[in-house]
Amino acid sequence: MAMPVIVKILLTDGSCQRLSLAHGVPESLEDLMAEVKKQCNLQGNIRLQFMDSLFEFMNLTSVSEVEDRGTLRVIDLSTPTMQHESFTVLPLQASSPCSANDSSSLSGTLVDTDILSSNESASSRSSWPAVFHVPKFSYDAELKLQQAGLVYIQNGTVLIPDPKLKSAILDGLVQEIVQYKVYVSDKEMEQVAQSLIKKHPCLTEKGSSTGYGGWKTSLKYKL
Repeated sequence: MAMPVIVKILLTDGSCQRLSLAHGVPESLEDLMAEVKKQCNLQGNIRLQFMDSLFEFMNLTSVSEVEDRGTLRVIDLSTPTMQHESFTVLPLQASSPCSANDSSSLSGTLVDTDILSSNESASSRSSWPAVFHVPKFSYDAELKLQQAGLVYIQNGTVLIPDPKLKSAILDGLVQEIVQYKVYVSDKEMEQVAQSLIKKHPCLTEKGSSTGYGGWKTSLKYKL
């Protein structure tokens, strides 16, 4: 009999949920996605990504990549993007002649729609903070950071996090970031990485001019 498995699911709205598989990981990817949809109350077409120890999140193509207490991310494939919506208008404009005034009106309508969509999206999130707040991570991660922090204070030894700890830290930072925005600028990404090593100096990277260059790069790939 297969052992029960629990998996952390990162949802598209930035929240996370526990997935409980009482009979172990399903035998097929389709069955796994069906179970994710059922327990997370999701609809539509989705893709699953797993946390790879070398390359961060990768598309899940085999259930053999799913690990107990691992992390999966849901990608919603059913939500159309603004670019797709814009392209549906272009053939109509090309197929029927219109005056300069009509063209201007159509252009204005599209711009208004873009602005409205942008404002609605922005209103659902808080403004980016002047000082980024580094959240508390999982219990195990916080315990390791606390121990490493004491060693750093004693002799200046920095911590080289293992893949599990690094993943927990990046997951926590991403969940905090998406409370403000989905698309983060390079300057804001640097602010997050800088805040991380300011709160946890033991995570400072030797050989990096800033001490956080690697964390900044990892965050870019994570998002």
